[in-house]
Amino acid sequence: MAWQTDEELPDVSSPVAADGLLFVCTSAGVVSCYDSQTGTLHWRQEYDEGFYSSPVVVAGRVYVTDNKGHTQVFAAAK
Repeated sequence: MAWQTDEELPDVSSPVAADGLLFVCTSAGVVSCYDSQTGTLHWRQEYDEGFYSSPVVVAGRVYVTDNKGHTQVFAAAK
């Protein structure tokens, strides 16, 4: 095992990896970006709604739809 965390883990959605980064979305509305090799947290963003859907990566962007149907889009980057 390279690293682990017990902070803000998804209870429904699956994480997605892209370009050495791991993106995790929670049902509490938190999106986090980790370094996939070291587990270093690069950033964390809170939203008003939670996420049950799993994020997807397309053309360098991460797309995730919240529980009210609004899709958040952000760069797959640190």
